Amino acid sequence: MTELMSQGRVRPRSMFALGVAVMVFMFVAQLLIALWMRGVAVNGVADAVDEVMTSSVESAQEWVADYTEAVVSATSGTAAWISRASPAPDEVTEVLLASAALNPHFTTVVVAYPDGSWTAIDVGGDGDEYAFAVASTSTVGEGLTQTAEFYDSDLRLVETIVLDDNRVPLEVTFWEEASRSDDALWYVSDEVDPRSEDHGVWLAEPARDGDGELVAVVASSFPVEGMSSALAEVSLGEHGSAVVLDAERRVVAAPTDLATGAADGSTSTARATAESLGLATAAEATPDDSHAQFAYDGQYHVAEIGLESVGVPWVLQLRAVDEELAPQILSLRTTIQIASFAQFTVLVGGAVLFFLYWRPMKQIRRTAFTDGLTGLLRRSRFLELAPEVIADAHRTGAAVAVVVLDLDNFKRVNDEAGHAAGDRSLTEAARALSAAVRSGDLVCRWGGDEFVALVRLKDDAVGLSVAERLRSECETAFRGSFPEDLGLGATAGVVVSRSGDADIRELVDTADAHLIEGKQQEKSRSYAGTR
Repeated sequence: MTELMSQGRVRPRSMFALGVAVMVFMFVAQLLIALWMRGVAVNGVADAVDEVMTSSVESAQEWVADYTEAVVSATSGTAAWISRASPAPDEVTEVLLASAALNPHFTTVVVAYPDGSWTAIDVGGDGDEYAFAVASTSTVGEGLTQTAEFYDSDLRLVETIVLDDNRVPLEVTFWEEASRSDDALWYVSDEVDPRSEDHGVWLAEPARDGDGELVAVVASSFPVEGMSSALAEVSLGEHGSAVVLDAERRVVAAPTDLATGAADGSTSTARATAESLGLATAAEATPDDSHAQFAYDGQYHVAEIGLESVGVPWVLQLRAVDEELAPQILSLRTTIQIASFAQFTVLVGGAVLFFLYWRPMKQIRRTAFTDGLTGLLRRSRFLELAPEVIADAHRTGAAVAVVVLDLDNFKRVNDEAGHAAGDRSLTEAARALSAAVRSGDLVCRWGGDEFVALVRLKDDAVGLSVAERLRSECETAFRGSFPEDLGLGATAGVVVSRSGDADIRELVDTADAHLIEGKQQEKSRSYAGTR
């Protein structure tokens, strides 16, 4: 009996050793868990924030591209026409004035001639007095006669005045450089006049005849105020900012008074630079950098990317505070700190930490992948998921339809009913589209008031009917919330494909081309094609 009891009893020294071993095991386990979670937090949070920043960069790039396209189209189109047709100055003025009345994106356009005469077409006026202004000079004898003509919105002449030397509204200071160039020239002035709508940002292009002789220089102003307002819409938090800089790091457009301000709050007519405004960064990019550069400057997460790809020799800079860009990060870090020092057992502590950690992480990833207003997929996430959906449909013998849907008269809703109504129209369209597709199909907000859906089809002959159903669902949703006189509706373009390796961007471009072509004929319809 004594021997058996001796073998079954745990001696004090053994208990101590066992206790030490358990304590060491728990300490090591807790330490490893803390280190693991710290590594996951650092890497996971950084990746999630980079995804949000990348999505914001893409949105801002799209805005710049839209404004750039309008300026390039006005400048190059006018220069090509003058080179080809050699129209008289009066004819040039007449055509530009008509374009200003028809084109809502028309900016100030100047046509300057080698003899020193020029014509400038400007949109807007003081109150309801006039809508368009034509300032021009013409050679009379040995001098120049300068006049300004003011027109109402129906292009009826309101007033004509003769300008003296002190009232010339515009001087094309880059005429000489543009006249010597063979290509279009982007010009950013060294100074900004806070009292003027001319922010000194122009695109100039020479027009030459068949013998290469200079006929005129065409210049269009870049809509800095519109671009600045668009940059202000990029979601970067209270202290974030989005600015456009030229190759010399001067501010071209910014969402506030940065273009004329200084870091200390003072103002100046000299164009601000990134350095003078405290926007210098280790992530500095050049205009031809097609990939975003990321860095942390103090508390700011900064991204810069070149804009040569969208047609301008400038740089886009975005900066944001992580906690404002993705508020869950702060909650995540606090959770990790509490969990690291908690005195729980490995099993209970690990379960609690797992729950507390992945919930905010899931929120961050949701923020990175979905549009904040509509809840639909962001464009970047849609483009990641679409190839697998297309390939899976091909494996099962099904076709896919790509539907591009654009809201009709969306700008009118914003202008007449307010931006809150515009946002509501987007969310209702998103809700209608989400309800109209099946599980496994994809719907995203492509940008602005344009949506894209990727739908699987058993019969590729029903592509147009699917597009019409989605379009009709959106219009039905609008009828209950918006007055008919606003004309809010939807137009759709669709393309059907059975190829398992079809490029989603090409499919979207094709469907969008059908939409644009059809919309020129009649809105509130669906237009189809095959690929």
